[in-house]
Amino acid sequence: MTATELTTREWIESQGYFSMSSVKFGRSEVDLLAIRQRADSSFDRLHIEVTVSPRPFGSKRSLDLYEKDVDDYFKKKFADRRADVLQILKGEYESWLVLGKLAGGKEEEELWKRRMEEHNVKVIRFEDVVRDYVKRIRVRPTGMTGDLLDTLNHLGLLKKDGEA
Repeated sequence: MTATELTTREWIESQGYFSMSSVKFGRSEVDLLAIRQRADSSFDRLHIEVTVSPRPFGSKRSLDLYEKDVDDYFKKKFADRRADVLQILKGEYESWLVLGKLAGGKEEEELWKRRMEEHNVKVIRFEDVVRDYVKRIRVRPTGMTGDLLDTLNHLGLLKKDGEA
């Protein structure tokens, strides 16, 4: 698991999801699967892929070729794994792509977003994940951060405001 996948997992868990990371299906792998129960006892289910590579397909190509590359990425990361993900999550789910800043700038990012949304994949910028996660842990730390703070507090190792 990469640091960006770990950050994304912590962000998802801070929203009440249970997550599984690096889920293997034969020789392929899904970055994150997540599920949470709603108040009405139904479930939110997610398949999340994370890429922060500035060039997910290598060297700069024309936008026409790049559009095909984005479609190939969708097929490889989402479409080809659909049956396996359905089996694990036991129901319909949303597909999300957490995307870093691309080397081609705004034009390439717009292309990624447009093409992925045409495939019903929600695109979220990694910087937005980090920004939202930082806001959330300031209010109530969760995941490993929350566990560590809870343990330190339980052991009396956290200083209260005004203590030396």
